[in-house]
Amino acid sequence: MAFARSGVTADYSVGGRPVRVRVAGTALADEVDLPLRHLSSTSGAAPEMTVDLWDEGETGVEAVMGAPLDEIRPFGNFTISDDRRYLGEQRPSGALWYDRQTNRVVGSVKHMARRMLDERARPFHRFLALWLGEHGIQFVHSGLIARRSPDGAMKGVLFVGVSGSGKTTSSISCFRSGLAYLGDDAVGLEETGGGFVGHSFYGSCLVDVDHIRRFPDLRACSLPPRNDHESKAVVYLTPIDEARMAPQVAISAVVLPRVVDRPDTTIRPASRGQALLSMAPSSIMSLPIVGHDAMDRLASLIAGVPSYWLELGRDVDQIPGAVNGLLDRLEAGDGR
Repeated sequence: MAFARSGVTADYSVGGRPVRVRVAGTALADEVDLPLRHLSSTSGAAPEMTVDLWDEGETGVEAVMGAPLDEIRPFGNFTISDDRRYLGEQRPSGALWYDRQTNRVVGSVKHMARRMLDERARPFHRFLALWLGEHGIQFVHSGLIARRSPDGAMKGVLFVGVSGSGKTTSSISCFRSGLAYLGDDAVGLEETGGGFVGHSFYGSCLVDVDHIRRFPDLRACSLPPRNDHESKAVVYLTPIDEARMAPQVAISAVVLPRVVDRPDTTIRPASRGQALLSMAPSSIMSLPIVGHDAMDRLASLIAGVPSYWLELGRDVDQIPGAVNGLLDRLEAGDGR
């Protein structure tokens, strides 16, 4: 980040595309930068998307809210212009406004202390996902980890499922064991001529405050929830080991975690229908505008790579071994 008289400016490469973020207010700038820091760019390329934010409390410039605070629902109000060019996302903490024609987001924070978990862990993720979707990168509600294979290529495993299925637990367990991390809840999917690529959006995760005791080494990089209705902590993984924060990776398998009441963690094949049902609804319904080809992109992935159930036993430390074992079999040409 570069500190300038007008605020903080940072350049990132998200989905391989340059994004420039300018923030007036150092506390807000730090909070926006932490989940994006592993995607920092020094290429000097002209930004294709710009985000301009300010904090009312630190700058003294009044936030632009739109609706009165008492009319904003706890999880926000979303508005879309009739021509679908302009979108607004209003929260109890502040508001964001997006011009799809100029690829510009402008936003302001009225109450830093009221910023919600997803605002802190995944800043402006809906607008970022809409923009990237127009460039062939589909938002997926998934976790993504990777390992370098003997030939030097990075091979990724995509964890899919509804909230509570174990995506975050699986992603974090693999990261703690030494695998590369690309996300636990929001990543990008791109089909290329040679297969499928997963893109990291954020180097953060949300962990239930009752479960973070399973990962004591993460506590130092976690921040507690700020609102009464929230039960998760924000964990920023880049400060732990930035070398294991990958920007993109080829996807070798789709894995469906689910919690089972038994000691051991095991992997077994899953059908294409099971995989698509686990991934599509939460991925597609998370966005205010859905591209006409969103389902086709997800279906192409499921048809193109094998899918497996990851049945999570009571010992979370077994998860990395099960995932590494699957990658071993895939590299040996045996996906059974």
